[in-house]
Amino acid sequence: MVPLHCSLLQCYLNIDFRYLSQVGENMKIAISSTGAMLDDLVDPRFGRCSYYIVVNPETLEFDAVKNTGAHMQ
Repeated sequence: MVPLHCSLLQCYLNIDFRYLSQVGENMKIAISSTGAMLDDLVDPRFGRCSYYIVVNPETLEFDAVKNTGAHMQ
């Protein structure tokens, strides 16, 4: 388990990709984040995080998606 106080990049580097390679091609990983960059912290509130960072584990490309429902109750 990755501690929540780590950056997204640190979190990503701790993923064991041996298991992910069995899933298939074109897979992406979504990580809840406090910001839109890989240097931002992991947000423990997946449904209320500020951003979702979607990473392609093969190419290491990522997109930041703003969570428009973060303010909902």
